[in-house]
Amino acid sequence: MDTSTQNESSSSTSSSSSSNVYYPRYQYTGTGIVVKAKDAVIHSAEIKGLKTGIEVDSTGVVLFENKLCDNKQGIVATKSGNYGVKNRCANCDNWQEQGNPGCSQSCSN
Repeated sequence: MDTSTQNESSSSTSSSSSSNVYYPRYQYTGTGIVVKAKDAVIHSAEIKGLKTGIEVDSTGVVLFENKLCDNKQGIVATKSGNYGVKNRCANCDNWQEQGNPGCSQSCSN
């Protein structure tokens, strides 16, 4: 690894708190999984080091026990009508679990 590469700082917020998160320059690119199929189920995926962990571009999608930490966005949902349980992430866009915004579990646990 090139020791001259500096870490970049980014402010990260979740529904309950905010903190500074540091990511190396090579991160923040790409998406781990893009879901376009209706009624798809993603279970126990671990995705890290990307711009977006999972992008949900459909309805009826179920995300269950996924670990989406160390991404700029854990879950980005472009459509409503999806369901999540016990997912772990720091930041989300248009995602809720059990009626609360964001993932039901934080990355710090």
